[in-house]
Amino acid sequence: MSDKTHQVGLFEAKTKLSSLLRRVKRGESFTITVRNEPVAELRPLTRPKVELVAGCGRNPAFSMAKDFNRPVADFGLDDE
Repeated sequence: MSDKTHQVGLFEAKTKLSSLLRRVKRGESFTITVRNEPVAELRPLTRPKVELVAGCGRNPAFSMAKDFNRPVADFGLDDE
């Protein structure tokens, strides 16, 4: 990954967007300029890594009946 931010003009950014996005995907960053004035950044997204932990969603206010998975016939739905 490169720590350097490259500067690119608006016209070049428009004409080479696909190429720039490939480079961004590899970790490069770009500052897009209009008449040499920085107006936008094109950089990789930073996504937090989420660690899934079994049981982390336990909530004492929520409970499920012990027989929640009993056959549907026990509910009287087969009388039709």
